[in-house]
Amino acid sequence: MQMESGSMAILLVEDEKNDRQAFVEYAESCSDIVFVGATDSGEDAFEIVKNAQPEAVILDLELNFGNGSWSGIDFLNELQTLNLPQSPIIVVTTNTPSQIVHSLIRGKGVAFIFYKLQPGYEPKKVIDFLLLVRNPAFIKSSNVSKQSVLTSSPRKDSKEDTITEKIEAELDMLGVSRKYVGRNYIAEALKLSFAKGGEATSSLIREVADNEQKEYSSVVRAMETAIKNTWYDNKEEAEKHYTVRVDKRRGYPTPSDFVHFYKEKLQKLYV
Repeated sequence: MQMESGSMAILLVEDEKNDRQAFVEYAESCSDIVFVGATDSGEDAFEIVKNAQPEAVILDLELNFGNGSWSGIDFLNELQTLNLPQSPIIVVTTNTPSQIVHSLIRGKGVAFIFYKLQPGYEPKKVIDFLLLVRNPAFIKSSNVSKQSVLTSSPRKDSKEDTITEKIEAELDMLGVSRKYVGRNYIAEALKLSFAKGGEATSSLIREVADNEQKEYSSVVRAMETAIKNTWYDNKEEAEKHYTVRVDKRRGYPTPSDFVHFYKEKLQKLYV
């Protein structure tokens, strides 16, 4: 792709086809920017950043339907390992209004957050805002304003919503990828632990299996896959948050131990 002199080089990481198309079409009509890549894979995005060193990255946080195995948070974690001459401006688009998650990703280098479900969101405004950040004079020739940044609006959460957000934030901090179905089972078991009080961990996992209409062993295997890959991908980071001793021969917690640890931790922190 030929880059015009002075154009802003942007990498797009977006797995929703309609949004990706809208971003690309607007970029093609705008002489002030050029996409150095447009991908639905966090892994591919990481390689593009290393090689092309874009000025900005527009990142879909969830990446639920992409071809890679990384979530947006996985990408942010890996990006922090790069020693770039200049870090790109990171703009996240997301379907989650959770202020806990927003705070978490700001700590990973995210500069701006656009909440996709807020009225008025459109890909064009994300690009326009980046141009405004780069050149404040751009506002004179555009209908974009500082109010175009559509971060989540305050809302009054139910207790269940708040618990769900805290569980998801804890799993994100640990680095458990949202790509793994086992993560969903873990989160569901932890949510049940709040509703069921002192119920045994094995009973919580069995109830998840019943709710999902899956074999108990299948749910345990999925949980184990999510946990094992988290430890294999970044054991040092995982053990900063999971502070119970892990069997050295195994190398990572069992699903039962893992759910029990977070059940106890969350109950102490948030009840």
